[in-house]
Amino acid sequence: MAVVAAAPAAGLTADRSPRLSTTQDGAVLNGGITDPVLAGNATTAVFATTATNFVLQDPDGPVADIVSVNLLNGTHRLISSTPDGTAPDGSSSAPTVSASGLVVAFVSSATNLVPDDTNGAFDVFAREQDGPMVRVSIARDGGQANGPSFQPDISADGRYVAFTSIATNLVPDDTNGQPDVFIRDLKAHTTRRVSLSDAGGEGRGRSSAPAVSADGAVVAFESAAPDLVAGDTNGTADVFVRVLATGRTELVSRSTAGAEQDRGVSAPFTAAPDVSADGRYVVFDTEARSLYRHDTNRRSDIYLRDRLKNTTKLVSASSINVQGNNDSVTPRITPNGRFVTFQSFATNLVQDDGPREDLFVRDLRSGTTALVNATASGARRSREPVRELLQRAPISDDGRMALFASASPNIDGTPTGGVVQLYGRRLAAPKIALVGKVRRTARDIHLKVAADDKRARRFLCRVDRAVPYTCGSSITVARTAGTTLSVRAGGPGMLWSRALTVRIFGS
Repeated sequence: MAVVAAAPAAGLTADRSPRLSTTQDGAVLNGGITDPVLAGNATTAVFATTATNFVLQDPDGPVADIVSVNLLNGTHRLISSTPDGTAPDGSSSAPTVSASGLVVAFVSSATNLVPDDTNGAFDVFAREQDGPMVRVSIARDGGQANGPSFQPDISADGRYVAFTSIATNLVPDDTNGQPDVFIRDLKAHTTRRVSLSDAGGEGRGRSSAPAVSADGAVVAFESAAPDLVAGDTNGTADVFVRVLATGRTELVSRSTAGAEQDRGVSAPFTAAPDVSADGRYVVFDTEARSLYRHDTNRRSDIYLRDRLKNTTKLVSASSINVQGNNDSVTPRITPNGRFVTFQSFATNLVQDDGPREDLFVRDLRSGTTALVNATASGARRSREPVRELLQRAPISDDGRMALFASASPNIDGTPTGGVVQLYGRRLAAPKIALVGKVRRTARDIHLKVAADDKRARRFLCRVDRAVPYTCGSSITVARTAGTTLSVRAGGPGMLWSRALTVRIFGS
């Protein structure tokens, strides 16, 4: 593994939107980036790039490689390297990283990353730091797959990798002729099929897009198979969860009342689920109109299924509880189930979004939504010359940092050359405080608030449990409105602050 170490750039500790896709000396990369992922502890960003100047010696030239940046010390690593340092003879993509940032899994068409790779197909590989490369998409007996494998997702501890494969020889009795979801235990060296029914039977339809829980015990996936659970009669692809310890398969994409969704995601796209650390929460995108009784946008939306409470709730909404007015896709959820990121074409989720599609983060605890891909100054993002469709926004476990890709020329004030760059976005919420004292009259209360970050120019007010509304820094509320007023501060690219509460009645 090629490694180049350097002192961390000042921007990594100070800026809200530091650029991460640079050369070791901070210059612009000569190739674009795709598929960024972030370690849960926010120490490591991993992505694919065609740049030849990311590390000092890139043996394969402009072929896509998997690389990483240590966000603490600035170390650059080339991960998709061969054992002898020669050039990989194929491209690599779709990385996924463990919570610690130590283990990375990815897809590659290269045949010389490991010995005896002769199947001529895309395979899934994994690597821990400077350790040897291992092939993940192999059979129980170690034999290589007889078909392509892709879409890896790694557990928090780096032990388990779930993936999709068209191969028919990874497990015995794979006769359905369809893509299936598998999971590989890198410690026990075992491969299991995940996309099975409660009875252990294989599905009569394709399965894909796995997402694995922190300990590898629960895998969420999408499937067009109609026979994974009893009563699946909607004739569309659904989202499921497989509990490996019990062998139970559960339908996730249903309403709180238990009704099936009336439609899924239109071809050629599929749902893109994600799962919380303990497997309790599953987020997914769907075009269904039957999961939320006020669904009127006739677009794809993001939902969260609480498997413990058997409830399904809309996620892709604004801070004032307005449903997005356009498609929302590709959700990610933090391990504790508090924050969900997603991409959306909606124009009504925040007041400061940029042109075209944007990335958002929803704080499910506070019910607020914020923009992720914001410029360092908080100004509106310029129109990108290259669009990043179906982009996921990787987010740290604590929700304080996310990644986004953009070719916009005004993210950090330095040129991009029209090439897609990678940025880290520090989402840390501002702090809000009263300015002066609360002034009370017989009819109203009057107060003024301010945030400690000058870019937090938006304020959100709420009286008791009523619907929130946008307000200014100078606020007047009728004494008859309710009992308590809560105010939050926010702005582009930051979470909303904790609520400042003021009693409407009393001294």
